[in-house]
Amino acid sequence: MTATDPWPAPLHRPAIVLLAAALFYAPLAYGGTTKETRTVLDVLCLLVAASWLPVVWAEKRWPRAPAFVWLSLLALLLLSLSFALNPKYRHMASLWAFVPTDHAVAWLPGTSDLAATVPLLFHFGCLALLFLVVVDAAGRSRNRWFLMKVIAFIGFVVALIGMTQKAGGAEAMLWATPQQSGEVFFAAFRYHANAASYLNLCWPAALAVWLRSRRLFPLRWIPSFWLTVFLLTLLGTFVNTSKAGHVLALFGILLSLWMVRRQLFDGSQSRTTLWVSAMVCLSAAAVVLLPTLLRSTGNWQHLLADGGSWQGRRDAFSACLGMVADNPVLGIGPGTFHLAFPFYTSHLEGFGGFWTHAHQDYLQTMVEWGLPGFFSWAVLIGVTLLRAAIRVRRSAKSGREELSLVLGSVALSLVLLHALVDFPLQIPAVQLVFIVHLALLAGRPGHR
Repeated sequence: MTATDPWPAPLHRPAIVLLAAALFYAPLAYGGTTKETRTVLDVLCLLVAASWLPVVWAEKRWPRAPAFVWLSLLALLLLSLSFALNPKYRHMASLWAFVPTDHAVAWLPGTSDLAATVPLLFHFGCLALLFLVVVDAAGRSRNRWFLMKVIAFIGFVVALIGMTQKAGGAEAMLWATPQQSGEVFFAAFRYHANAASYLNLCWPAALAVWLRSRRLFPLRWIPSFWLTVFLLTLLGTFVNTSKAGHVLALFGILLSLWMVRRQLFDGSQSRTTLWVSAMVCLSAAAVVLLPTLLRSTGNWQHLLADGGSWQGRRDAFSACLGMVADNPVLGIGPGTFHLAFPFYTSHLEGFGGFWTHAHQDYLQTMVEWGLPGFFSWAVLIGVTLLRAAIRVRRSAKSGREELSLVLGSVALSLVLLHALVDFPLQIPAVQLVFIVHLALLAGRPGHR
């Protein structure tokens, strides 16, 4: 096999192909948001982990991962066991009340409802196993780039489906009826902001794959294919009507083009060719985006005039801060936010609807996991991004930038910013691509 072989090593293929299947399945199955689709996704994650066992067995070693990864996951595991084994309350749906349980240890973390917490902890456990597999597999360049291609291509598929829906005036999302779809669906996502976050995780991968293929295959059709994937996935982000998605995609593309400018303008193409290509792309984008931008004008005017959906978010954030103040250390248990939230909004005038999530992932994490859990997640994600930034800086100085590091960091940063005003990190399909990107950054490059 050559260095540009697109397939992982034979012993690695079962796990990597199963992971690719999970990456394709999740966004096309309602984002993994139903009980059935999340179960299928969890099974696929477990199969990935099981398929990696022969690799570590044959090489007679444990999965390779940095020490901070093991420590963060160990802390989250201990917290999860405490939440599951020390339930403090049981939620009674008929009365919408919490009933204290017997023999709970007050000074240990414990969930407010075991039935809501255990399935979510099992899901996180499956994702953690998959995360360790990808961190270990990221040592091989072929594994990293195969997964980047899968992320790029499935984002392209989601963007095409969503753009087709918008162009045809579809009344329902993929696989669903109009009653199930709501009014702001995109592809198979019921909420357009979650689809926007998903696409903002995918187009940086497509940009990285295109730039790499342009260097490896300068005179073949492959770079043109990946350029098309990148452009249409990016366009899909703007065809989507999420305002936060638009702002973040614009910021992300400007940041990405600045960070990869040396590889983008490497002299392999003439200045005339670059200008003509840019004009063609801008003209095509204008034709595709103009109808969507006209429809979005009213949303922006509503937001600027009276706050739009921001008013509800502001009230929700205030309620979340009250929840954190009442449970600053121990939290209320993963998956129980929607059960406790109504108790903190009943006094708010004009606040209506049932909120499953806080529309602010950081506050919801503090509410559910407490400060120790929030800190553990912050270390896992923050240290990974910090280490990646250091590696990017070193590689830039040496003139050998690692595109998967640069653009993977951009993708994660966009979703982390979006999490300030929405709940992308509560959606299994977004979680899956997020942890794959995170694992690729946390892995230690080894065999090329």
